[in-house]
Amino acid sequence: MANPYVYGLLIINFYYLDRQSFIFDFLILINMKFIVSSSALLKQLQQISGVINANTVLPILEDFLFEIDKNKLTVVATDLETVMKVHMDIEAKDSGRVCIPAKILMDSLKNIAEQPLTFNIDKNFGIEITSDNGKYKVMGENPDNFPKEPAADDANSFEMTSSALVTRG
Repeated sequence: MANPYVYGLLIINFYYLDRQSFIFDFLILINMKFIVSSSALLKQLQQISGVINANTVLPILEDFLFEIDKNKLTVVATDLETVMKVHMDIEAKDSGRVCIPAKILMDSLKNIAEQPLTFNIDKNFGIEITSDNGKYKVMGENPDNFPKEPAADDANSFEMTSSALVTRG
């Protein structure tokens, strides 16, 4: 018989073979929850969705990579040549990562009026989006399968204000 001990997001089961020996197994739960404005999220995703190509040989490239860390959401989209990111402030207690199908998410957000959305992600990357109108469920993907951002070789960078890009006639 197993004796489970729950420690944070780690469940450990001890199986006693006899009085002096036992074996154990463990399960790590990857539950993640965050709250974000529907219109703010849609606006940010629209800025980077152009890099996503529906006719790709790698299905994971049809996804947005969501990375949550300390009330900050970073969303990444790539076609392997171009990487685009947006950053948002959100309400979150946990950190984590998940890949969400871009087309399904964008189409859903376009049909939701401005309101807070609660994203719950389970250990199998199942995503439940709760709104005032109901719940939407979609299957996400393992973020470890999302391509790593390439390192730039001998890159030069500079910063400038956006007003410097405006042409005056």
